[in-house]
Formats: sequence, C-alpha cells, structure tokens
Amino acid sequence: MGDQRWWRDRRREDLYELTASARDVSRVRAMLETEGYAPADEMFFPAGAMLLRDDLASRTAPDTAELSARVVEFAARPRPFLPYPSTALSIVQGAAARSVESEAWWVDPARVFPGRDGTASFFRDQGDWQRRPQDSEHAPRHDPVMGLAEFAARIAAERGDPAGLAHLFGPSYATGMPMLDLLGWQTPLGAVFRVNTNGNHRLAALAVLGVPCVLAEVTWCYGPFDGTTGKNMKDDDRLSAYRVLLHSFGVASFPDPLDIVRNHTGIITDWPILISTPETAVASLNAMEAIAGRSAGEIGRLPRSLFTDPDRLLDAGEEVRHRLNALAASILETASSDRKRGGWFRWFSRR
Repeated sequence: MGDQRWWRDRRREDLYELTASARDVSRVRAMLETEGYAPADEMFFPAGAMLLRDDLASRTAPDTAELSARVVEFAARPRPFLPYPSTALSIVQGAAARSVESEAWWVDPARVFPGRDGTASFFRDQGDWQRRPQDSEHAPRHDPVMGLAEFAARIAAERGDPAGLAHLFGPSYATGMPMLDLLGWQTPLGAVFRVNTNGNHRLAALAVLGVPCVLAEVTWCYGPFDGTTGKNMKDDDRLSAYRVLLHSFGVASFPDPLDIVRNHTGIITDWPILISTPETAVASLNAMEAIAGRSAGEIGRLPRSLFTDPDRLLDAGEEVRHRLNALAASILETASSDRKRGGWFRWFSRR
C-alpha cells in the first residue's frame, strides 16, 4: 500500500465525489470479486468510491421486513476458524508473529463476519425510534435486528450521498484512518475478515444492502498462528495425527506436529482456516468456499475431496503417522547396524 496521508488535506465528503476511469473501476471490481479486497490508495480509492456511490444511487431499498430477514441470515452464516497470531509468550522460541500496521482497503462486506457469533455483536438498536422524541408515546426500544434493518433503509435512502458516506466510513478526524476496523486473513481462496473493535452495525447494514465494497482499516494476521489444544489425551492424539497430515503434505508447518506441548503454536500456513481440528477444517473450508463463490483446488498436496469428512482426514493422518514411525524405526535400525559393522566414521560418511 502507498502512503495514505494523501487524503488528510481534503474534506472527507470530497473523497466520495472522486471519479475514476472505467479501466480502474474494472480492475477494482475484479480484485474485490477474486480476492475480496482492493487498495484504497490515491490510485484506486476513486474507483472504490465510484463503485460504492453508484451502487447505492441505483438501488431501491427493500422493506424493513426483508432487510430484517437478511440481517438474521447474514449473522447466521457459518464462519471459518480464524486463528490469532502467536504472541511473544509462545512456548516455541521465535514463533511470535511479526507486528504489522493497519492499512486502508476497500473490502467486500460479504467476506466480513461480525466480531461475535450470530447476532451477539448487534447490541444496540440503531433504528428509527432514536430519531423520535422520547416521550410516553415513544418509549425506548431494544430490537437490534429491526434497528439494523431501519439503519440499512436510511443508508439506502441517501442514495450514495458523499456526506453520508463520509459519516459512515471516515476517515476519522482523530486517526486519519477509516472508522470500520477489521482483522484480515489471506487464503488461496482470497481474504476473509472479522470486525475487530468498531463497525459491527454499519458493516451489517451495508452488507445486507449488497454493496460491492466498504472502506475499512485492516490489520492483517500473517502468522505464525496459534491453533487449538486438546482437552484430554484422546484429543491430543487426534490432533497430532491430523497435524502430521497437514505438515507432511505442505498444508501447514508445525514446530513439531508430534509434540503435544508445541504443536498448537508457531504454525506457518497459507491455510489458517484449516489448522484447528478435522471437524473445523471441513466446516471452515465449506464456509470459505461459500463466501468466495468458488471451490478450492488442491490443498497443499492433498485433494479437496479429503476435506469432505473429518474421519477421512483422521484416517489419512493416522496412516501417514504410522508409516513415518515405521520409516523412522527402519532408518534407526539401519544406522545402528552400520555403526556396528563399520564404526561411526563410516556411518556418518554415508549420510
């Protein structure tokens, strides 16, 4: 990303009146559809603004009943496993993820999940009742889903007004960055995001309207990552078998997939959504394919078909682990035999 200070000397609403060439608009649209995000730098910000503004200007808002149903559907989507980066407290030396600065991006809201499961993140009623006098006839209401539907309808009624977009997205007067704050993970199927500290309500309202992009401050989670730990010895054994499979076939790299103390942290992978358990891997891949609108091909050197059933993943992992243990025993036996026949110098010289 380029220097984002370019917008700090402009009025916020002027940013959303910028225009771009048809070529740049097509490029940003393609990036959003394929990867789920596009730059919001000086070159491509106008193209994202045009996509958003023109989309809202052309829409007729659905009624609030339909929007309410969309809010519930949006919140109920299956979400992939989204791991946190390993911290400096990791028990694996050198496994802490590098610190990254947040950046401004145009993001496809269909690839963003609220901060918490379901509708738990929608804790305020942002509905029209807030704009009425608070008297005996208009008591406070607490219906966050209906509130979001009415919020979305108000956004649609503004039809992409630049002042309204500046109020929704910023940039913030305090930080100079967008006011929608996201964490992002990259995968071979494109990116997936989760609301971090701010923006659950506005994100959901815009997502149910079906807009092509929103302006967001994104902090990328690059890893190494932390997975999950087992609750008992049986869990540890299952996780070990699964992680040996991922490690052996280039899906993820673990400090030591057989070590139950170390195999849940310091994980390097292009597929962070798959590093937890076989069950979450199957569900996460299905969820990721649904939001990406396409299917995964080969995953590392494993076929996609293996990720249709957790038991198949476990069986494959146990088979790989069994063969690796047998191979290791054979190597040690051969080495021991060579040492007995020719001494340690001959054995080491053949390695």
